[in-house]
Amino acid sequence: MQRQRLSTAHTAQHPSTTSTTSTTQKQHFSARDEFFANGDLVFLLKGCFTKDKYALNRRFLQFAKRKQLHITPVAVRANVDLEAYRRASYRAVPLSGLTISDIEWTTQANPTAEFDLIAFLTSPESAMDDIDVRRTMTAMINAHAPHLRRLHVHMALNVSLTYAPENAALYRHIDAFLGALSKCTAMESLTVVQTDHVARDAKLATVQCRLFHIINTMPNLKVLDFNGNMTIEATGVQDEIGITNQLTIFDYLPESLCELTIRDGAFPRMYKWREFYGFSAGLKLAMSNYGNRFPSLKKIALPSSFWSLPPHVFGGFMRHLNSKHVTHIGVSDPFKLKTGPTKPGVGDIMPLPAPYLMLHYLIASLAVDMVLDLRGGCHVERLARIQWALDAPQTALTSFLAEASKSSDGGTYTTVTMRKKNETTLRVLI
Repeated sequence: MQRQRLSTAHTAQHPSTTSTTSTTQKQHFSARDEFFANGDLVFLLKGCFTKDKYALNRRFLQFAKRKQLHITPVAVRANVDLEAYRRASYRAVPLSGLTISDIEWTTQANPTAEFDLIAFLTSPESAMDDIDVRRTMTAMINAHAPHLRRLHVHMALNVSLTYAPENAALYRHIDAFLGALSKCTAMESLTVVQTDHVARDAKLATVQCRLFHIINTMPNLKVLDFNGNMTIEATGVQDEIGITNQLTIFDYLPESLCELTIRDGAFPRMYKWREFYGFSAGLKLAMSNYGNRFPSLKKIALPSSFWSLPPHVFGGFMRHLNSKHVTHIGVSDPFKLKTGPTKPGVGDIMPLPAPYLMLHYLIASLAVDMVLDLRGGCHVERLARIQWALDAPQTALTSFLAEASKSSDGGTYTTVTMRKKNETTLRVLI
């Protein structure tokens, strides 16, 4: 099927010169045009650059080389064999005919991991393979930076970039990757997962800080999903109010951003909320679009630490959430409605409040229409959330609701609609 469709793409550039075309041929061309117009070839390319083949087959590459095939976009998914891609590149295979606009790498493909000298001494061949993979990731970003729209990558963010001159060569791959990433000015969706979780503010001279600066220069970025430390061990001054505040990710968000997802990672980062003029202040400014700094930011998904805050702290965000700017709010980390997350304590693991408590607070305090996104979880957990949305608010929040909640199924999720006595509506997606 792949070979047949690729041959069709070839004939698209060289139509028959005969004066008559049969009905069958017309149907054939119509199906072909519809197929490529919808970009369905993205799914055919899911297995590209595997151990047995790259870019589907040689015939496909021949079409690309002769510029007889133009496909936009091409997606490189987690099953990509970066070693095969690297070999193909070194053989001068005409990969320039492929426009890669969507890349998602596995956890093992970490472009900013520190050079492991011990691993190199114990298993030099394996260590060199890792280095080759990082170089290939950088080469792929460099080659497709002008048209890369979506990137999903795991990164070590706590790596210091202040290294001794004699060690510069060991960190060259990090500088190269960040340099390539800075060229991706067409980026629309970026997902970053931190692989080296730390329970403290990031240092200025780290990969995280450099990444924040790069994010700030992405003029077309619409969706940012960030699993990592959100704060930096430094302060800045907000010109509008003249207050010194701790630098956070909110100081680096581009004006184009429409959706922001913040994730805690391995453990809830409760310490982020302690500083008044820090992460908490930044989130409040984003919720209310203070100074028109976040004009397009309408959807925010917040981490488990937010939904486990004490009521008096959580309540401080409601005035800003009710400013009629944000239209969607959700829970970003995996969670159980009736079971709170845990965080490391002094010689023990400390349980935190269950999310449903703050969700009740949210429902009671909302004075604007809102969408609450609670999608995710296993089948049992999903049923528990639906039951809660239909029943719990009627008993715990009866005085706030104008009528019984109603549910409707659509697509892959259920919507529970709550109408409040203040004439606002909350739609809960589960």
